[in-house]
Amino acid sequence: MDESEFFRKFAVRICGSLEIEKALASALLYAGEAMPVDELALGHVAIEQGVIEFVATARRDGCAKISVKAAIPARLRKELSSSHAPELRVIDDSRRSMMDSLVKALGWPPSSLLINALTVGGVRIGFMVARASGSDRFFAEHARLWACTTEPAAVALSNYLTHRELMELKNRLADDNRFLKDELRVIAGT
Repeated sequence: MDESEFFRKFAVRICGSLEIEKALASALLYAGEAMPVDELALGHVAIEQGVIEFVATARRDGCAKISVKAAIPARLRKELSSSHAPELRVIDDSRRSMMDSLVKALGWPPSSLLINALTVGGVRIGFMVARASGSDRFFAEHARLWACTTEPAAVALSNYLTHRELMELKNRLADDNRFLKDELRVIAGT
């Protein structure tokens, strides 16, 4: 498959909605035409706090917005802090990798993984994982195509995180307004 066509069609799907789980599901269906993908997951990285938060997952039988947090294993944390961390990681067997604890946090079976490091403005914000059940499921052609998904996935994750923060601020503002109205009623004696 042509890389530019794969990039374009994947980008339209993953950036097509602020409902990140639906965008991820659409991207999964498209990627599944070119490679053996059982699930996609997006995660946010807080390297300083040593935490990874999975924010969305999509499987062929459904999708969900989630908030599953896991501690970053020490070896992986050191690697992520380095400027030499790989942008794309191919893992042939999750049981034999430093990602094993993260795979277990999501309840995944032993799997093959393609993992993109997502950066915006030179800052690592997260990752996207393509998972296929079993060992040695991804080949060089799959990795070549998957490398094209990094930029649109980073945009989608950044947009989602910004949207989530705005929604949290909106809800907090609504709560503050309710509190102030109640206080004004008490002061006014009504």
